Amino acid sequence: ETSVVSPSEQDTTTVTNTVIETADPTEPATSDPNTPGPPTELPADACEATTFQDSGHDLVDTVMFCDEGWARGGQAQTDYVRNFQWNNGGWDVYPAAGESLNTGYPCYDTETMARAGAPRVMLMEVLDCEYSN
Repeated sequence: ETSVVSPSEQDTTTVTNTVIETADPTEPATSDPNTPGPPTELPADACEATTFQDSGHDLVDTVMFCDEGWARGGQAQTDYVRNFQWNNGGWDVYPAAGESLNTGYPCYDTETMARAGAPRVMLMEVLDCEYSN
């Protein structure tokens, strides 16, 4: 409650604000680890190669995709490309589910990645283990 006194009229005005928060009945009461949450808010420089390097990924000098807490980056002019997920203020390598028998490149379970919240456009770029051999 705030009281404001007008110096010219000397009368008092009272302003009252009431905020009531209620739970959204459409949202689950507990979080399900297989259900993606809202997109991750990233710092302004999160998609810079130096931010990956600061997270211990020294070989990353090129970022090909970066959005919603997910990224693909690697070393320019090489076959070193990894998928990353933003976690606790830095980038972690998202673990591969296997390896292509034909190429030896890492492959991924894209259904699991989708459940974890990976953006569709990124899923279209990764090698799915189901189709890698």
